[in-house]
Amino acid sequence: MPVATALLGNRLDEARRWLGRAVEIEPGEKEPAALLAEVHYRCGEFRQAASLFRAAGAEAVAENLESFKTSVPYAIEGEARATRVKFIHTDPLPLVAVRVNGGEEVNFIIDTGAAEVCIDTEFTGQVGAARSGSVSGTFGGGQRAAVEQGRIDSLTLGDSVVRNLPVQILNTRRFDVAARGRRVDGILGTRLFYRFLTTLDYPAGELVLRRKAAGSLKRFERQARTEKQVVVPF
Repeated sequence: MPVATALLGNRLDEARRWLGRAVEIEPGEKEPAALLAEVHYRCGEFRQAASLFRAAGAEAVAENLESFKTSVPYAIEGEARATRVKFIHTDPLPLVAVRVNGGEEVNFIIDTGAAEVCIDTEFTGQVGAARSGSVSGTFGGGQRAAVEQGRIDSLTLGDSVVRNLPVQILNTRRFDVAARGRRVDGILGTRLFYRFLTTLDYPAGELVLRRKAAGSLKRFERQARTEKQVVVPF
C-alpha cells in the first residue's frame, strides 16, 4: 500500500499527496483523516493535525495539540551537533537518565514500540505537567486502557533540551521489571526520535541524537552502510 510504505519510510510529502486525495474522495472516513493527521503532526503542523484528529474522533488529542498554538513544538536547544546519552543498562530495554521541566534526573526506558513520550501519572504532578483529556490505548496482549494527554515544557537529554512536548500520561512505574527494579518515570518513543537522526548504539552503550540539517541524512546513511549498521526510518 503506497500510503503505508510512505509513512513507514517517513516520506511525508508523498504520504500527504496520497492521503489528501483519500480525504477529498471520502471526507467522512476516519482512517485517512487519522493518517493525514499523523503526517501533519510529524511536520510540526499541530493546528492542521488537531483538526484532522478531531474529524477522526480523537477529541482529547486534538485539544491537547491546540494548546500549543503559541509555542513551537519540539523546539531543540543546544549547540552540540550530536548528543550522547549513556545507557544505564541495555537489557531488557535501554534505560537512560533525563530531566523533565528542569527537575532532577529520573529514569526513562527507550521503547521503539511506543509512539509518544510517556510520563508516569504520579510523576506528572511532581513536575507540574499540564493535563487534558483521555483516549483509549491498546497495550500488550490487546489490553485497552485510558491514556491521558498532556504536555511538558522541556525534556533534557544530555546536552540537548527539547521544549514544548506533547506527552501521554499513564502508570509507567509498573515497568520497573524492564529497569531491573529501578523506578521508571517515563518512556521515550519514536515521535521524539524522528526529530533527530537517532542511533541506538548497543556496542557503545549509548543513545546518539544528531541534529538534522541539509544533507545530514545522506551522510548518516553513507556512514551507516560503511559501518554495516541497520538504518530504520522513524
